[in-house]
Amino acid sequence: MEVRRAELVHRYFDLFVECSDPEVQRLYDMLSLFFAKCDGLISNSEVEKLMGDPGDFPFDPYQTPVERRDSILIRLKFLKKYRVKNPQEIMRMMTWGMFTSEKFSSSDRKYLVEFVENPDKSFSWFARRLNTSTSTIFEAYHRLNKRIQFYFSSALNFPLLKLKHFIVFFKPNETFKPSSLSRDFTLSINRDTLGDWMWASFLVPNQTRIFKEFADSLKKISYRMFDDHRLYEVKSMGKSCNLLMFDGEKWMPSDDVLGVGAFKFAERVGEILPRLNDYEYSTEPIRFDTIDFLIACHRYRNARSKNSEIREVLRQYGYNLAWVTLAKRLTSLRRAGLFFPVFGFSGLGLSAASTYAVECEDDLIETLYHAFPQFPECSVSRTDKGVVFMVRAPGESVPAISYLVQSTLRDQAERLIVANRLQNIGTKVPTALYSHWNKDKQYWEFERGYFDLAKNLE
Repeated sequence: MEVRRAELVHRYFDLFVECSDPEVQRLYDMLSLFFAKCDGLISNSEVEKLMGDPGDFPFDPYQTPVERRDSILIRLKFLKKYRVKNPQEIMRMMTWGMFTSEKFSSSDRKYLVEFVENPDKSFSWFARRLNTSTSTIFEAYHRLNKRIQFYFSSALNFPLLKLKHFIVFFKPNETFKPSSLSRDFTLSINRDTLGDWMWASFLVPNQTRIFKEFADSLKKISYRMFDDHRLYEVKSMGKSCNLLMFDGEKWMPSDDVLGVGAFKFAERVGEILPRLNDYEYSTEPIRFDTIDFLIACHRYRNARSKNSEIREVLRQYGYNLAWVTLAKRLTSLRRAGLFFPVFGFSGLGLSAASTYAVECEDDLIETLYHAFPQFPECSVSRTDKGVVFMVRAPGESVPAISYLVQSTLRDQAERLIVANRLQNIGTKVPTALYSHWNKDKQYWEFERGYFDLAKNLE
């Protein structure tokens, strides 16, 4: 019996991260029996004989159903990828939440991974890649959309539309009201529910007079409403989702990866780790008209909207485009690089978000770009002063992530702003700007005072 058990353990040896701890070794023995059961090498009754008396050991290969195989393999891959060798961490990772009731099916997880990693691909591409039908891909997409509100969207390459993208972090005083910053050119307003910082993002035409108006008005209201503020111009954006941390039921907590050393791990083996893929903003605008701008605003929310839906939206603004004309315009805008493919979803246990603004040198940014993909989900904006990033994670992981960022970056960054609990106050699509575009002059025409944030606040 001992020989047979040793043979099975050796068969699955490559799945396990090296660790000599006796308790971990016993776990590996039990896991080997479980995999052998799943692969049909031994019967369930043989498992019971080979495992001996489990006592109060936290994993039982006899009782564990074969449906758990995929989630267990995901956890093992996670340990090997991040070289987690701490015995307590290995035991916690492999047994935590193993028997929760709600389960995300392995097939849905497979589709989610593909959609997240390839948001720019067509449904027919996914069908070919997964050797299935396009209708099956459609069904999976709609199933994920219904269950976790998964969607494909398009971030916009704003400079192509002669617009600059800004983020302002500020500490409001008692006179501030969110409505003070609510304008047609405001993309979003957010606040930290646990701290003093708020932040807002804006689109401002890349035209000297208008930008000066906006910047001067920001200084003016800062004297009245802010205790502190910082202005950042966005230069690129990117997003990652580390589904290796999600086994279909739980996001796996890892002190080694998050609370102890995502940054140090990236600093040490950065070239081995994946780098967050970001999309760089262009430096020169394209020639476009109001119809192009309206199309861009619609795709900003839903990258998979049907052409019939876009045509209906355009009709509401008085434009009746033929099918062929719309298709040609979309192709032209794609080739120009106007759309950056991104994704989004709700739920799956990512219940909290924290945001960080880091002012630092390029070397530190490069290390961060190798650390970002280690977090459950991370949205990143490269700025003229450094980087702004938001991490979505399970609520219990946010304190560890916040501690990590602050403890590792305080001494290396020139400035660090931390907002531990994100709450979005308002988000909008900049559709209202369309009527101010002069197609013939290729110029934004706004009356003086339109971008004056201090206007009407007297």
